[in-house]
Amino acid sequence: LLGGNGEQNSGAPRAYLNLMVFDLNFHQVGNTLFRQISTAAQEDGSDISHEYISINPVSITEPGYVYIYLSNENVTPVEVFFDDFEVTHTHTDIVQKDDYYPFGLSFNSYQKPSSIAQNFKFNGKERDEITGWDDYGARMYMADIGRWGVVDPKAERYPSISPYAYVANNPLIYIDPDGRDIIPVHGTWSNILTWGNLGGITKASNNLFKDNNLGVSFPWSGDNFSGARTDAAIGLIDHVRTQMKSEDFNGSITLVGHSHGGNVSIEALNMMAEMDEFNDVNLNLLTINTPVRDDYQLSEKASGRVNHVNVYDEKDPVQSNGGNSTSNKLFGVYSRGVRTGHRLGQQLGSGELGDAGRKFDNARQNISVDNPQGVGGDFHNSHNRTNDWIDKTKNK
Repeated sequence: LLGGNGEQNSGAPRAYLNLMVFDLNFHQVGNTLFRQISTAAQEDGSDISHEYISINPVSITEPGYVYIYLSNENVTPVEVFFDDFEVTHTHTDIVQKDDYYPFGLSFNSYQKPSSIAQNFKFNGKERDEITGWDDYGARMYMADIGRWGVVDPKAERYPSISPYAYVANNPLIYIDPDGRDIIPVHGTWSNILTWGNLGGITKASNNLFKDNNLGVSFPWSGDNFSGARTDAAIGLIDHVRTQMKSEDFNGSITLVGHSHGGNVSIEALNMMAEMDEFNDVNLNLLTINTPVRDDYQLSEKASGRVNHVNVYDEKDPVQSNGGNSTSNKLFGVYSRGVRTGHRLGQQLGSGELGDAGRKFDNARQNISVDNPQGVGGDFHNSHNRTNDWIDKTKNK
């Protein structure tokens, strides 16, 4: 069993202090460590002092087992006496550790013996010791099944999502800080799940507007006609009012609109600029892959108040064609699956004809992405490909 990290003394008995490390599957980790005795404590009839032998400290980096033993391996018998054998186990400074599955169920947990349990766990929320539920303030969360214990108090805002669902069943993208809302304005034929890189969006907003609190995401129908976008803009204003009532409101509202979500945001800001309740609010707008049309421009009053930055991809085929609806413009025919029958003739004249632009003339800055994506590429996805343009937001 002898291995490395020890020295052989041919003149001394072959008696050793040994140490072996194994992982959880009993596979040896590294070599066997050993220390052989010397002849310093050999008895000669007088009172000889004991010899102290030890093995240098060993750092354990994974769960497993340590086997420590004493051996006398002489071919011919030699009496060797060991006394005062001691093992010192020095614990790490870590008092408690918890790993989590995406929906918050903990596993591979560790707690230092005799320490006081830390019950503030997943997302920093307190876990009830009896039920195992997490207290989010507005309601209790069951991490083992990924569901809330009661209905979302704002369930009417998300009719397509179960009122018991946690972060729209997508914990890799969204968080729910208090059990009420999730987190920014999507485009046509899309939904809140389109936001796959909120970290990049937050960083860009902080670079551009010194605002790192984007607020709560706003869902709307995503229908491709102007009436739907106007309805969404009105709903977005109410959504902003709610955000302004939160304890962490910092005096700024930053709307980040992807595709037609940018048009919805523009229409909402034009109305907000006329409302006294928003006079003391800093208004910011970041539009990404948004179709630029005359119908969706900041008004003169809004342009004087809104800090607008636009991100565009010169090859994006969706942006240049966004909102183009000949049948809707001429005949009022809006087709989207089973909803066709409800739209016939109702939106006559509300479509947009022809190609859309990419740049806003009244924006403070128009940012072109560094890695344009056309047909066959990852087009119309600049809101998630923030690395293609975020460097251009620095020190602006």
